[in-house]
Amino acid sequence: MEVVTNSGIIGRITKMDGPIVRLMVDETTFIRVVKSSIQGEFKGCGV
Repeated sequence: MEVVTNSGIIGRITKMDGPIVRLMVDETTFIRVVKSSIQGEFKGCGV
């Protein structure tokens, strides 16, 4: 499932460790964000 953060970053959750979530934003690019910054499931832009 893809999610979107409050700042507009879209990624797939790959790991959860307490309040920290690891998102895969590209094939080889991962970022860590605070779980509370995830706004919800990304359902597309409708473009």
